[in-house]
Formats: sequence, structure tokens, C-alpha cells
Amino acid sequence: MNPDVPCSASCGRGFKSRTVGCASASGRLLPEELCRRRRPKPGGRRRCRGRGGRCPEWSAGDWGECSESCGAGQRRRALQCVDQNQQEVQEVNCVNQIRPPEVERCTTRACGLTWSTGDWTEEGRTSPRSLASDSMTPPGVRPAAPGGRTVTVGEITTQPGSRPSAESV
Repeated sequence: MNPDVPCSASCGRGFKSRTVGCASASGRLLPEELCRRRRPKPGGRRRCRGRGGRCPEWSAGDWGECSESCGAGQRRRALQCVDQNQQEVQEVNCVNQIRPPEVERCTTRACGLTWSTGDWTEEGRTSPRSLASDSMTPPGVRPAAPGGRTVTVGEITTQPGSRPSAESV
């Protein structure tokens, strides 16, 4: 194969190809069957590496903070097309690579819900447990008073030396 024939890829792996035919000693082309009787047909294609070495690829940074402190938000990360030396190159050099996402959804915690506990009582007695909500009332529970923000969700039963446990929520 002619070493001056360029690789089909400018970077990464590609192929070089050549024509292969059956010829007489004088160079006249003959039917391939005549040559195959004497020896196998040589390959007309082989792998090669492009002169540019490894192809540029996407490099993704770490994810940033979620845009919202509660509920659904978005987070971002830096994305660059880099060469084999990790130097940034134009994005057009990475067009054959799958581009990773730069933005994704995130959820940190539910909004507007906080726990509120009652006073401790003697064993076997209970105290109300309430849930305060700035903007919403849980399904199936109504506010304690019109326009109120505190609702009773269940009761806490305590045992000496134990943690409270929810009876009903």
C-alpha cells in the first residue's frame, strides 16, 4: 500500500484502501479466478490512525447546585470539546460524538412542609402533632381554622425512654 495515501479519518481510527486485481506479468488484467487458483486474494482495505491522534471529545464538569431550594429546579454543568491534550477546541470538532446533557432536573425537598411536635406527656397519653404549611394543605386534611396554617395530621404516643411514634398520618 502506498504510505502517502491518507487515512479516511483525520483523527482516531479509519481505513486505507487500494484496488486489487488479477494481472499478467505484462500488467494485463485477467479474470480473478485465474489468480485465486494460485494464491488468496490480498486485502484491499486496512485500518489506520488519522494524523490528528485521538479525536476531540466532550468533557463535562461537575454538576452545580439546584436552582431551587425546594421543589423542582435545574442544575447545570460546564461542557467543553477538548483535544487529546485536554485543550479546548471548537465544538464543531466534537460533532461526531454524543453530546452529554448540560442541564438536568433536580429536586431537593418538598416545599412548604415542616414538622411541628407537641409537648411530652406521661406514658400512654398522647399529644397532637401538627404540620405547618405555607402554601398547601395535604390531601384529605383541612386547616384547623378558616385561613389557618396549622393542621392536625395525627397523634404521637410516647413511652418512657422511647421516641415518639406516629399513630396515624
